[in-house]
Amino acid sequence: MPETHEGNPVADVSDSADVRRTEGAGIDRRTAVRRSSEQVFNELQRLARAEGRTTGGPVATQAYLTRHILESFLARLAITGHASQFVLKGGLLIGAYAARRPTKDVDSNAIGVRVSEESLTRIAREVAALDVADGVVFDAGRLTLETIREQVGYRGIRLRMPATISSARGELAWDVSSGDPIVPPPRLIELQRVLGDPIPIWSYAPETAIAEKVVTLLERGITSTRWRDYVDIVQLHRGQRTDPAALREALEAVAHYRNVELRAVETVVDGYGAASQVKWAAWRRKNGAQDLCEELLDDQMRLIAHALNPMLTAD
Repeated sequence: MPETHEGNPVADVSDSADVRRTEGAGIDRRTAVRRSSEQVFNELQRLARAEGRTTGGPVATQAYLTRHILESFLARLAITGHASQFVLKGGLLIGAYAARRPTKDVDSNAIGVRVSEESLTRIAREVAALDVADGVVFDAGRLTLETIREQVGYRGIRLRMPATISSARGELAWDVSSGDPIVPPPRLIELQRVLGDPIPIWSYAPETAIAEKVVTLLERGITSTRWRDYVDIVQLHRGQRTDPAALREALEAVAHYRNVELRAVETVVDGYGAASQVKWAAWRRKNGAQDLCEELLDDQMRLIAHALNPMLTAD
């Protein structure tokens, strides 16, 4: 089992009786609320409509359906013997630590398990076959896989599996990679769900998530189009009591692994706004992120530099 890390303001449940019961015997059926698929679908529709009335935006029913499918897969994974082999990162984790943003996949770093099509197929089918009363039915018979590589040394597989909630169709997308060091060590948190009980799950610390995204920015410079990373970096740094020493250690570990020099942010983003402001603006508008980030890409880079340069330039 991975080592936990102290100081996380998100509920750390490593030593709780509830987690020990969940790990040993599965979900406690006395507290589980059984819902039919149709009831679950109707509840997700109601939540989406309520959000639309509150924000004045479109009714994002599909986003709620997708989130419930992803969280239902994680809830099943959490009660298997594979729970400690996959450390959560990416959009679902960001929502636990900071402002939630729409996400279409589960993103995991694998530890102690081979990232191969054979092993992931076997595990995904085992997870999908579990009988959990959350209204989601996974179709493991139509599972597909593809290799993904985003950078040198990156090894990953994207697994897709159709899923249904009543008459609504959706998809599980599970991106699994290995490689980047997990510093600080993984921690066990409770991931809040759109419906259902929180999920006890191993996850990145905020410092780890920030470090991977910042090193990617240093690595790619103005060629990067990972706009969501720039929102996540600022939101994580603002929303969490990050430990400067732990963040520096995480930055050093990831940079060393990827052979990237740590340096001030502004040294790699000169001309970024001129080159990519139109794309940045389009991404903000499409994802409804206007309240989460700066209008100008260059201003967002300044926020990142102000927050991270002390750790990036420390002796």
